[in-house]
Amino acid sequence: MLNCKRQTTLTSTKRNTCPPGGSDRCRSDRTKHGGAGLYFHVATDHVMIGAGIYAPEPRQLYQLRQHVAANLKRFRTIVDSPAFRRGFGEISGQRLKRVPKGFSADDPAAEYLKLRQFLAGTERPSDFATRPRFYSSLKRLFEYLAPFVRFLNESLTDGRMRPSLH
Repeated sequence: MLNCKRQTTLTSTKRNTCPPGGSDRCRSDRTKHGGAGLYFHVATDHVMIGAGIYAPEPRQLYQLRQHVAANLKRFRTIVDSPAFRRGFGEISGQRLKRVPKGFSADDPAAEYLKLRQFLAGTERPSDFATRPRFYSSLKRLFEYLAPFVRFLNESLTDGRMRPSLH
């Protein structure tokens, strides 16, 4: 899983920086939000499995939107793949009513550009976590989500270091 905070330090400018010889999962200009990642939690009544970016900073959100608009075909290939749709349905998150400033209202990616969050997830019953195949099922679902997370993080990297999910 992606966990940049554990391998970084906070500088006086409140930006995470990789330690000397640090992980390739970090990048020097990543802020406290750290980018997109994988997520799961187990509760008494359900198990939630998901991925995405929940609260991007304005600069990150703008970069995400630009990346989606410029790479719409590839983004749709990921989120419209049968395995992704079967497992997680459509991309969710808070949406604006209109396309944000700086983007055309008739942009083919307009519906995605309205997103303020880029999330994908599914819920399972609580006994999912106690089944013998829990780990393998969780791993399989994360493998379906990994291309989505990679795509989102591409827009947040500076090209020197790429986040890794392996």
